[in-house]
Amino acid sequence: MRYTMSFTSENDRYTFRLRGYEENSFPDLNNEEWEMLDNETGRIQFSVEGSFVFLTVYVADDGKHFVAVDDFSMEDYKTADVLWFYDKDKLVKTYSLKDLLNDVTNISQSVSHFDWCFSPSLEDKNFYLKTYELKNICFDIRTGKVKKSFYDEILHSRPLYAYGILNHIKDDLYSFEVKHLVSGKVEQNPTQITYKPTKKIRDGKYITLIIKDGAVIGTNDVLFNLCNYQNAR
Repeated sequence: MRYTMSFTSENDRYTFRLRGYEENSFPDLNNEEWEMLDNETGRIQFSVEGSFVFLTVYVADDGKHFVAVDDFSMEDYKTADVLWFYDKDKLVKTYSLKDLLNDVTNISQSVSHFDWCFSPSLEDKNFYLKTYELKNICFDIRTGKVKKSFYDEILHSRPLYAYGILNHIKDDLYSFEVKHLVSGKVEQNPTQITYKPTKKIRDGKYITLIIKDGAVIGTNDVLFNLCNYQNAR
């Protein structure tokens, strides 16, 4: 279980914190009263109720807006809300996982939680995140509305983006069996590919690859371990 009791803006002026929390003390996880503290004046700007202790909160430098992300979720991924935008104590926009992903199984899941995006960032009035589908989304932090979205350039040619089992055949030739398809089309499974890894890979390794015309053009560390390809066939 992961929990955090305070979050500070990039300019260090504002801290969003669990009310009554003292550093180095164990928090009351049932307490849902939070407050925005102005670190310069010592005044409380506003208070709000919510279960933010298990989320990651990004506090804007104006001390008025903040974004909460469930990026280490213990909820049911099929129905989970994962992103919230606030203007002071007012919730202005909520997104579920299915709002942000083409397929809610394009996540990494363990026995206790799932995660679905790379580290987001807050810059000026914009909030940026990239999903594991390699979709980049820019939000207006004041309204929570999407300003723009686009996929990484590596996906523009519609390659195969998948998670599966890699086995060495000889030299740069490998066999790749798709277990989870993120995007693209599987012509043959398993399929032979050419790959030049930077370090030795053991046979039977589960790995995420991006493949175009039989050659690996990209990889990342996401474990799409729901392995839904065979189940979906």
